[in-house]
Amino acid sequence: MIGSKLKDPLLKSIEALLVETQDKLDKHDKRYEEVSNPTSQNRIQREDPRVYGNMIRLHREGKQRIWSEFYKSLTSRLAEVEKQY
Repeated sequence: MIGSKLKDPLLKSIEALLVETQDKLDKHDKRYEEVSNPTSQNRIQREDPRVYGNMIRLHREGKQRIWSEFYKSLTSRLAEVEKQY
């Protein structure tokens, strides 16, 4: 069982990881909003459905990558704690 001394640093570490992941997601969403903005310079490209569909796919894949990195980092941190006990 994890002692109370370890819980606080572990929880703080996980909380920091969540905040970092949320920041990455926010930045990713902001970049997507800038590109998909109707007044942006890429309007001509967006009028081609293939280009717009590609933007949506890349946005979705980027979010999946960010969550995948979060999961890997979280599981590795928990594995380190498990090795200690």
